[in-house]
Amino acid sequence: SVPLNAQQQRVVIKIFDLTGRLVRVLFDREVAPGRYEVIWDGRDAHNNELVSGTYVYRLETGNNVITKKMLLIH
Repeated sequence: SVPLNAQQQRVVIKIFDLTGRLVRVLFDREVAPGRYEVIWDGRDAHNNELVSGTYVYRLETGNNVITKKMLLIH
């Protein structure tokens, strides 16, 4: 969950595997200020279930970019 305190802005969340391959664009739209929650179902862009392991998400909002690791466990 990420609070957005600025004006309406584009928010993009991308999921990558540890080799840097983009596996899914999870969220890409203009949103109004507020608090949002996005839940990833562990699937790639083709709706294939990914294997358990470490993945990286990249959150882009305006001029800010946050990149963090996360663990997918089935």
